[in-house]
Amino acid sequence: MAFRYYGYWSGPGWSDNHFTAAGEVIDFNRPYFDEVDKAFRDHDHRYFDAANAFALSEKNTRGSRQFLEVDHCSGYGGFQ
Repeated sequence: MAFRYYGYWSGPGWSDNHFTAAGEVIDFNRPYFDEVDKAFRDHDHRYFDAANAFALSEKNTRGSRQFLEVDHCSGYGGFQ
């Protein structure tokens, strides 16, 4: 299966202009190619934050289920 990559932030496993490994810390202050690439950077940043928050909540709740509110839309031009 072929995948397409775009700019510095778009594509499966592609963030910060390179393939990223699981658990890798990503510098979200790095630039974006254009406004489309910026949207992909924002998506990656929110996904990374949510995944880390979930992992921490699972670790800290010791088996109890805790659901976190994640604002998926703030910061995406006009979706508030």
